[in-house]
Amino acid sequence: MDTRGQGASATDHAGNTADPDGGGNPQNPGFMTRGILAREHYYYRRVYADVVRAVDAAKAHGAIDPRQVAVSGASQGGGIATADHVRVCR
Repeated sequence: MDTRGQGASATDHAGNTADPDGGGNPQNPGFMTRGILAREHYYYRRVYADVVRAVDAAKAHGAIDPRQVAVSGASQGGGIATADHVRVCR
């Protein structure tokens, strides 16, 4: 998955879910503090929801064995990859 607002998705907004904060509130440059004033608007809340939905979509694809789907990543992606792992372990 391409993290929302970063990489290739930074210029392709077709089909993206709305960003309720949009960076209008105080924040440091980058994404870590975007929407931090309200939990329902926090940037990483939406990123974690994106990864869970991406894994669900992969598991639902007819050509995929859902028991063989794995997540991995490095740096920021490694942290984000834990979202689905935490959901499965609960």
